[in-house]
Amino acid sequence: MISGGPLSLRTTLLDTTWTIALYDSQGRNFYAVSGRDLQRRDVEIVLAPSEDGGSAGVPLSRDTPASSITVSVRDPRGIAVVEAPLNGSSYASEAASALALSTCAIRERQRL
Repeated sequence: MISGGPLSLRTTLLDTTWTIALYDSQGRNFYAVSGRDLQRRDVEIVLAPSEDGGSAGVPLSRDTPASSITVSVRDPRGIAVVEAPLNGSSYASEAASALALSTCAIRERQRL
């Protein structure tokens, strides 16, 4: 739940077919991005609360990667889905390991 402050979603996309999609509490998709769009494997999406849908303040620190993506979120509840298509059963273990390392947690404000 995002009402406690910005959330940080971190994951690794193993190839260009992997996607991340964000849905609100009504099941409406409001953001999606693929590995092909990002052109990198490691991803951080910062979900920042916003009542008016405009820009939201996000606590930044020296540890904030320049490559993180900030998404303003109106609805404090929702779900993030990381889709990891398998190119055969031999990839299942690698995909499961990558997904297990994904995190979604409140982003703590840190000192600069």
